[in-house]
Amino acid sequence: MFNKNKKYKMTKKIIIWNGATLHRIKALKNFNNVKKGDIGGYVQYEHNLSQDGDCWLYENSKAYNAASVNGNSRIYDNAEIYENAVINGESLIRNDVKVCGFAHILDNAIISNKCIICGGVIKGTSKLRDNVNVYGSVIIDNSKLYDDCTISGVGKITNCDIYDSANVRSYGHITDTLICDNANIRTNIDIHGGMFGGYALIETANDWLLVRGTGSAHRATNFFRVTSGEVMCKCGCFYGTLDEFKARVIDTHDDSKYAKEYLAVIELAKIYFNIL
Repeated sequence: MFNKNKKYKMTKKIIIWNGATLHRIKALKNFNNVKKGDIGGYVQYEHNLSQDGDCWLYENSKAYNAASVNGNSRIYDNAEIYENAVINGESLIRNDVKVCGFAHILDNAIISNKCIICGGVIKGTSKLRDNVNVYGSVIIDNSKLYDDCTISGVGKITNCDIYDSANVRSYGHITDTLICDNANIRTNIDIHGGMFGGYALIETANDWLLVRGTGSAHRATNFFRVTSGEVMCKCGCFYGTLDEFKARVIDTHDDSKYAKEYLAVIELAKIYFNIL
């Protein structure tokens, strides 16, 4: 018996995709920006796209296996949702994105371009684009990830910007942190307010030192090891070695109070990293 509350039906237009038989969907009523009679994407089973809410598969997007698209989420273009992935909330997925494994995309998350999400939870207002890869059970909340970065582990990433081929394998909680320029973060420590670039390599708490409140701008000064073993400094727009930072401080602040603060911080970093 026909259910008048259904918003779509599976048509007889089928394709074989990754071994699954998928059916085109057709809207049975008006909702959101979908009109009765509109042709949507493809599903394997009715449970792949909820009959409730305003969720919809547009163009040639696909949902199959045990995956489910729910809430008011929207899937566009050639995006694929499969295996055990769950899409919910107001999330938006488009272009050639693939969401699979046990990945959960929630809230107002937006994922585009050629990202591959094979696990984890993407939530809040997170935005992922370009060629981002996500694995494991990591939770990504209110963060921006782009370029070719890879995220894995079982930790949590909150309010972070990660890009430029950065690789993060987190088992702790990383918050309010910038990670870029081929940085490698492979640790179980919690990180707050860090700035890592230039092939940074963070594996233990001893690989990173953050000093706050120094200088005329009272900014944070980050010291961290890189893959060569050298210790680098990131402070504002400056990035370089400790000697280069010392020269910049003297050139900028002469013999002022701010210079003395920064020079003291440099000496602290040498002690912390056991630099003779």
